[in-house]
Amino acid sequence: MADQPNVLVVLPDQHRGMATAPAGNTDVHTPTLERLAEEGAHCPNAYANVPVCTPNRGCFLTGQYPHDHGAVANDLSMRSDVETIGETFQDAGYNTAYVGKWHLDGIPRDKFTPPGPRRHGFDHWAVYNCHVDFFGGHYYRDTSEKEHFNDYEPIALTDMALEFLDEQRTDEDPFCLVVSPHPPHAPYEDVPQRYRDQYDPAEIDLRPNVDTDATGAPRMAVTWPRIWRTIMPT
Repeated sequence: MADQPNVLVVLPDQHRGMATAPAGNTDVHTPTLERLAEEGAHCPNAYANVPVCTPNRGCFLTGQYPHDHGAVANDLSMRSDVETIGETFQDAGYNTAYVGKWHLDGIPRDKFTPPGPRRHGFDHWAVYNCHVDFFGGHYYRDTSEKEHFNDYEPIALTDMALEFLDEQRTDEDPFCLVVSPHPPHAPYEDVPQRYRDQYDPAEIDLRPNVDTDATGAPRMAVTWPRIWRTIMPT
């Protein structure tokens, strides 16, 4: 491994900062995130520039506002001529890798992003543009042939990331790796039972601004997953 610092970015979707133990949440079980916060960088005052997936991903990767990087709304492509951390680290001699959800290459959502400028400096690639199939969903490597997860998406992506890290053990160059699982994004019930069993809803401490009047919630709980599966490709 190189003497220069390696960089690992974990970029889950719709994961509120307050929903982690390092942020003081005593309900959630996130031992690995706790270790990353203790041994890596914990930035409690970091804020999303935009509360929408695509433009905020562009902001994070480029350090630019949406009107500069071009992806001002979901499903719009980020400009291919803007510089991202992938290209910055690549120019500095790093091995770069991106694993997981991309959502920066426009429509259709299941499109293949070929090697080249639209990958923005990430050489190792195991990526899908956007879908909500968290069990067996597709992803691409360097050809347009779809490959499929063999487990719950965050676990499958972690395995892919570990494969990349194993390859780096004998490499003299440092690495920059982004791991981007779609969960905990909706559909919220698509979680392995073993993780559901870790939590008793009756024992969850709700935040003070949460309305405990659940009038209408059962209907939403039924219709929301159906809506997502209708509008999102698998």
